[in-house]
Amino acid sequence: MKNELLTRAYIVAGALALVSFLVFGQTFRIAVQEGDRWRAKGDSLLVRYVEIEAPRGNILAADGSLLATSQPFYRVNMDTRAQGITDELFEQKVDSLASLISSNINPARSPDSTASWLRHARENNERFLLIHKNADYPLFEQMRSWPLFRRGANRGGFIAKRSEQRRRPFGMMAQRTIGYHDADRGSVGLEGRFNDALGGEAGRHAMMRMPGNRLLPVEDLQHASPKSGSDVQTTLDVTVQDVVQQELDRAIRKHRAEYGVAVVMETRTGAIRAMTSLTRHGEHRTSESYNHAVGTTVEPGSTFKLASMLAILDDKLATLDDSVRVFNGRYKFYDREMLDASAHGLDTTTLRRVFEISSNVGTARLVERSYGNDLAGRQAFVNKLRQFRLDRSTSIEVVGEKFPVLKDPKEDSTNAWSGITLPWMSMGYELELTPLQLAAFYNAVAN
Repeated sequence: MKNELLTRAYIVAGALALVSFLVFGQTFRIAVQEGDRWRAKGDSLLVRYVEIEAPRGNILAADGSLLATSQPFYRVNMDTRAQGITDELFEQKVDSLASLISSNINPARSPDSTASWLRHARENNERFLLIHKNADYPLFEQMRSWPLFRRGANRGGFIAKRSEQRRRPFGMMAQRTIGYHDADRGSVGLEGRFNDALGGEAGRHAMMRMPGNRLLPVEDLQHASPKSGSDVQTTLDVTVQDVVQQELDRAIRKHRAEYGVAVVMETRTGAIRAMTSLTRHGEHRTSESYNHAVGTTVEPGSTFKLASMLAILDDKLATLDDSVRVFNGRYKFYDREMLDASAHGLDTTTLRRVFEISSNVGTARLVERSYGNDLAGRQAFVNKLRQFRLDRSTSIEVVGEKFPVLKDPKEDSTNAWSGITLPWMSMGYELELTPLQLAAFYNAVAN
């Protein structure tokens, strides 16, 4: 009997020893061999790194004036149960803190009422008491020096989340040219084209996950500060832009136009000094809601006659003093009759005079006479326009430029060449350019 009890005791002791050994082995494996992995996993559940938005770079006019800049704003909360705020410290500072909140943020609430509000929040263990939802930088700097808040997040409960808001000091001036970069609306204008340079490099800050999935900053863990974006300097002249925009607005209202475009280019360099596109809304309002200067192709009409005349002169197919019949401003090409815009009473005149009076018939007959005899001639006219780069974009550094539409006599499609294409193209129809592309062509001629 005694031996049997002793045997059972040994078995139990051995089993306990084996269990102890296994527990120790598992503890050693988890704590030592796999310690780093499990600690990192635990940290990932409690601590996460939150991206800090980088200050966006400025967009500047030619003289350095601000066209677009980022202004920081702060959402300020208070952790009334921060580790460093003891009951004694809270009671010492709450009245003076309440007085500052009342006078600087919410004058409608008295200091005593504000102090009661803060005490009530602490009694209810409020970890994210909203103090200000959109404080500008000067106010934020003041708040950082207030009682309790000056101790920081963990010791004083001061929690601030920064956000950047884009501001345009000149209001709606060059609004669409400056553009925007937005997750919801997309990217247009200079903001979109230079987003990588303007955007900077985001930083990161360690945050502790709290009940309710809220995050508190952790001051003693490593964080990376954001790097500000680069500035972009444009060629725009603020004074010229302002004048152009006002005059365009006046012209649109006067003529009740659907929209209007104005581009001012410096002849010597091609630099754009002003560019605006205004759309009319009702009787009394216009806005720059779309950049037609770069984003809309239109038939240029009579303004294109310069290209037609230059092609003839450059190919030495006529001189300024050569004559052409204009038939009193009325002529039929196949089954389509072409008319001059205004009566001039001329039957025959010079190339120079055709251009001066902007004669549709004269221009079309000169081009038809010079290039319309065969396919090679029609192709030579189109090739000359391509030599003038009228088939290319300007490559302006603004998002959204449309390409020109220029027919080719060799094309076989529904949009192909017809018998009247050449005469109508000569006066700016059956082709499309953006206003900026046409302005760049004229600027090159003036240069």
